[in-house]
Amino acid sequence: MSATAAPRVGVIASPCANLFSVARALRAVGAEPQWVREPRDLDEHSHLVLPGVGAFDAGVAALGAELMDGVRRYAASGRQLLGICLGMQLLFERSAEGARIGLGLLPGEILRLPEDAAHKVPHIGWNELVLERARLASAGAEELWRDVADGAHVYFVHSFAYLDVAAPWVVARAEHGVPFAAAVSRGNVHGAQFHPEKSSRVGLSLLARFLALRPLAASC
Repeated sequence: MSATAAPRVGVIASPCANLFSVARALRAVGAEPQWVREPRDLDEHSHLVLPGVGAFDAGVAALGAELMDGVRRYAASGRQLLGICLGMQLLFERSAEGARIGLGLLPGEILRLPEDAAHKVPHIGWNELVLERARLASAGAEELWRDVADGAHVYFVHSFAYLDVAAPWVVARAEHGVPFAAAVSRGNVHGAQFHPEKSSRVGLSLLARFLALRPLAASC
């Protein structure tokens, strides 16, 4: 492996995920993604992606208790973690979509987007990002979003979201009837409600910057 090779990146191989689209996007930015199917696989990687599609309870069940605990230990080690779509929602404590407990790496609850005649749910398609620039540094996300401009468009497919956009870990928001968290960061834990792998140049830039992030000191 050359000195400039991309870091090893694990992709959690949940059946509730569009794995091959995520892997293709990671390869496009120079990574060689490897599937993570059990806790011991986590030891091999400095960067971890948790993709997901579908329902919250199904996502928790698909991971299983052992891998959920493994992901918590991984995050506590200071290594970099990125949740995508349902994977971002699983970073939180719980969801109104189900009864199971999430990873709890971020506090709070995922709620259903309100629906009206002008804003159908699920929210599907391209939407504009607004970066919370005052929070980027304190959230540990300045480098991650360095190449992304306000007003950039990314691709969403979801019915539920984190709606407390005033929370300090919300680093980008979008709007579909109401404002919602488009991206979150707290230290080495990051999430994108949108799909970077389907978001063209903006999404690939985000993945490339994620792979360039260094591990942080382990938490207690």
